[in-house]
Amino acid sequence: MVNLVSLLNYSERTIKRRLKHWKAYTSYNYNSSFYVLPDIPEFDQYGIWKYRKIFFSKFGNLNKTLKGIIDQSVAGLTASEISDILGLSAYTFLSHFKNDPNLQRHQHNGRYIYFSKKPNIFEIQKTGRDEIRQSIAESDLPSDSDSVIILAELIKHPKDTIEQLTRRTRRKGIKVSIEKVRNLLVYLDLLKKTPDSQLFEH
Repeated sequence: MVNLVSLLNYSERTIKRRLKHWKAYTSYNYNSSFYVLPDIPEFDQYGIWKYRKIFFSKFGNLNKTLKGIIDQSVAGLTASEISDILGLSAYTFLSHFKNDPNLQRHQHNGRYIYFSKKPNIFEIQKTGRDEIRQSIAESDLPSDSDSVIILAELIKHPKDTIEQLTRRTRRKGIKVSIEKVRNLLVYLDLLKKTPDSQLFEH
C-alpha cells in the first residue's frame, strides 16, 4: 500500500476505494498488505494462487479462506492438510479460530478435524472422514510393537525422510517396508508433504 501511495500520488483512502472498485484480491499472508487485480490469479482447485511467497485466495482474507477451504472439503481438514493447502503453518493461527461460529472441530483418533458449520455439509464431511479412517485402518500397517519403535525413532529424528526413518528402524532389527512406515504416518496424521521430500511434523 505504501508503494502504491508513492507511485500513484493518491491518498491511501483513495487507493483502497479504487482497489475495492476493481475487485482486487488481498493477500491472506503478510497482513493482507499485497494486492492483485482479479484477472491475474490462476487459482488452483482449492481457490489458492501463490506468487513467490505471497498467497492469495478467491475467498478473501485468512478468516474467509479458512472457512472457504473447509466448507468445500469432502471430509473436513486436519491442521496438517490446512497447512499443505495454504502454504502456511496452520498451527500458528488455528487456536484463534477454535470458537469461530463458522467452523467446528471434532476429535478423530486423538487429532482435531475442522468441519463446516453448515449441517448438510457437515454430515457429508463426517461420513467422508469416517470412510478415510476406515480405509487407512484396513490398509497395511506395522504391528503395534513395530509402530512403537518407528515412532520412537521419529521422535529422536523428526527431520528424517521416510527412507531414513525406515533404515533406522531396520537397524533395530525390525523388518518393515517403506510403504508400511508411510501408512502409519498417514494414519496418525504425521506426514507433511513438501515439494522435495516427505518430512514429518512434530
